[in-house]
Amino acid sequence: MQSVFEIETSRFMPVPQEAAWRALIDPEQVRQYMFGAQVESSGVVGGPISYRYEWDGKVFFDRGTITALEPPRLLAMTVARETDSGQAVPDGYNTLMFEVRHEPGGCRVAVRQGNNPSQELADRSKQNWDGVLDQLERFLKSLPEHE
Repeated sequence: MQSVFEIETSRFMPVPQEAAWRALIDPEQVRQYMFGAQVESSGVVGGPISYRYEWDGKVFFDRGTITALEPPRLLAMTVARETDSGQAVPDGYNTLMFEVRHEPGGCRVAVRQGNNPSQELADRSKQNWDGVLDQLERFLKSLPEHE
């Protein structure tokens, strides 16, 4: 039986909640801070969402279904990872949730990823998401105020 490990990480962003939300759902903005990812999204619960990006010299496709969408607060999905040849990555199915909460002086962006098959992969995922949040913070700080 497969073990399931979940990670969660978050970061304070010194921007309005709506600015952080736009950065999570606007494909052009996502590309700026998330490994150059190309995002396609239906923007509706039950609809498809996909991310195409390069990691360690390999092209990956994360294809999934939006399971919750509550602007400007919550985006959740399930995703299955594939290589550029269309082969499923073993244990590549995850649940993923982004939450944006208002806080004084800005907002907090939280990422939760579930269904990691081992603690080692969960730890690596957390490290990757910490890096993405670092890049997101830099990106948001570079935008004109109240963008």
